[in-house]
Order: sequence, then structure tokens, then C-alpha cells
Amino acid sequence: MAKKKAAAKKASRRPSPQAAKAKDTPAATPPPRPAPVSHAVVHGGRHQLQLGKQLLYLNQADVDRLPWESAEIVNHVRIALREQGKGKVQEPAGVSLFPQRDALISTMPACVPNVQACGIKFVSNFANNQRRGLPQVSGLALLTDPQTGFPVALIDATWLTARSGPAVSAVAASLLARPDSRTAGIIGCGVQGRGHIPALVSVLPKLERIRVYDVHAPSAAAATRGWRGKMDRKIEIEPVKTAADAVRGAEVLVSATTLSDSPKPAIHPDQVRSGALVLALDLDAVFDPDLLERADRLYVDSIADIEMLRGKGLFKSGLPNHLTGELGKLVAEKIPGRTAEAERIVCLTIGVGSVDIVLARAIFEKACRLGVGTVLDL
Repeated sequence: MAKKKAAAKKASRRPSPQAAKAKDTPAATPPPRPAPVSHAVVHGGRHQLQLGKQLLYLNQADVDRLPWESAEIVNHVRIALREQGKGKVQEPAGVSLFPQRDALISTMPACVPNVQACGIKFVSNFANNQRRGLPQVSGLALLTDPQTGFPVALIDATWLTARSGPAVSAVAASLLARPDSRTAGIIGCGVQGRGHIPALVSVLPKLERIRVYDVHAPSAAAATRGWRGKMDRKIEIEPVKTAADAVRGAEVLVSATTLSDSPKPAIHPDQVRSGALVLALDLDAVFDPDLLERADRLYVDSIADIEMLRGKGLFKSGLPNHLTGELGKLVAEKIPGRTAEAERIVCLTIGVGSVDIVLARAIFEKACRLGVGTVLDL
């Protein structure tokens, strides 16, 4: 009886003819899984873009809505400059057009692999736009996915231009200005000049006063009103009547006017105090070229871009032979910074694509997380 039960149990474990046939037949091909979302799309945010099918459009109002701290912006810029200084950035010299006198249209391409930032910024600087009631500076940034090349964002570059230049200056000031700097002077109160007010305050803990000057006096007054009382600490912001007034006694000086092929420098080297840091975003438009020759240290953000502009008729004086190096290499600790309090240091920062594209990536990620902007089909 036991033998019969064991035989029956063994037989029950044998597969049926149908089951045996099914085992030998390949399983049906499963339906394809949806393609994984690329790293270029921010996960967990309110916007979930389909790579290759959609992009995010951010106009000026959208970008202005995003919450930022000055220190956060400066940190992104510091990362971009460090990557540049380490040679981990693809950043060819941009192409520039000069449609008319004192007018510039530039392209600024860059790829910064370590932060997945890739794209190009188009920026225009037309000095005569104020006569038309238009901003002097305008532009767009196109952000792409570095793995596929598909566009993921089209971003108004007004905020980028207004914040990137001041943030680069802030990084330079944090490394090159005297730590006890109490007075700053700003010449030029457009979007770049105004943006330097919070940027300098964020990196100069002992700063007490900022003097601002613009050939268009209402611009200086507006810059003063716009930031007065909005700093984390008490800062005296004062509009002055002349460029010389802004320079007098200042430890940190900023010139943010406009590039010109026929500059008329208003400031002579003897007007710049010992130990000052000069941050010129407009090359030789404000400060006499002799200041570069007499500077103890001279830094630039891009040698290639300055030489390109010189070839187009700007900055005719060129760079002195005693150039210390590029700012990115300073951030990456490959070249020295200030070594004495009395050193007069000049830093020419006309803007590099890697900074703008890293900031564009940060804007894109934050906008996706917060659901800001308009998703467009490609």
C-alpha cells in the first residue's frame, strides 16, 4: 500500500505533456519597458520632462520667481570656475558680432561634465538701447542634455547676466580683496552694477559702505533705493556725483559700464589706493590701461576671450606680460593670490560660458522641482 502511494506521489510531480511542451517553448517576448528618464530631467520635481520630446521654457518673470540666496549663486559660480581651473571644462572661445558701434552680440558655449551642464548662451550688449527705453543687455540660454544633445531648457538670460558677473566678482573678492575691506565703489549701475551690491556684501564680512556712480544719475539713485535696507546687515549705500568719488579710498572697485572700441578712461592709476582690488567687467572703459601695467597682480577669467575681443578692435592695449593667470586657476589653487596687504590687484572678468551654463543648469533644476515655467513639446 505504501509503495502504491509513493508511486502515485512521484507521478503527480511529473509535468503533464502540455506542461513539458510549454517548458521547452521560449516564453513570449514581454512588452518593452518605457525608456528610462534621462539624468537631464530632474526627478521628484513637479515638472517631469520627457527627454527628446519636451523642453522647459523660462521667461524673465519665471526666472525672477525662483528663490535664491547670494551665497548659493556664488557657490555655483565657484564650482564652475574651479572646474575651469582644473581643465575639466569644454569652453571654446565664443563667436561675436558687432552690428553697429558700441554693440556686441556674443555666443558663449560650454560643457561642464561634472555637473551635467551643457549648452550655449546668446547675449547682446547695445549701449544705445536706453534711448529706446530698452535694457542695454539681453539674451537667452539654451541648455542641452550632454548625453543625447536634445534641448531641455530655453531660459531668458537677463537674470543670468545680472547675477553671473557679480558672482564671479564675489568669488574674486573672497580670494583677492583685503579681509578688512570696509568700502567699495561701483561705477555703472545697470543690471551688472546693481547686482554687485548684494554679491560683495555676501563675501566681505566687514564691508560697511558702497558708493555707486552712473553717468545717468537716476540709475545710481535707483540702485541705492533698490537695495537700501534689504541687506542682512547695515550697509551704507550712497550715490555719488563722479566716478572719482566712487573710487576715492575704496578697497574694492567695480567697473560695469560697457565695452567700447574707443574708451575714454576716467580713472588714473594714482587715484586707486594701495591694496585695492579692481574688478573690471568692461576692460579699459573706465580705468586707464596703465593701471594694468602697474598692478602687482593681474588676473582674467579668459585669456582667449580677451584676445578675441582685442582682435575685433576692443582692448587695444592688450594684456601685460606679467599676467598672473586665469581666475579659475586661482580658485583651483594652481596659482597664488594676494600675498601682501599693499598689493594693488586687477581682475578683468568679461564673462565665461561655463559660469552661465552651470547657473542655467541650477535654474533648470530648481524650476523643475518647484514647477515653474512652461513645458513645451519639441
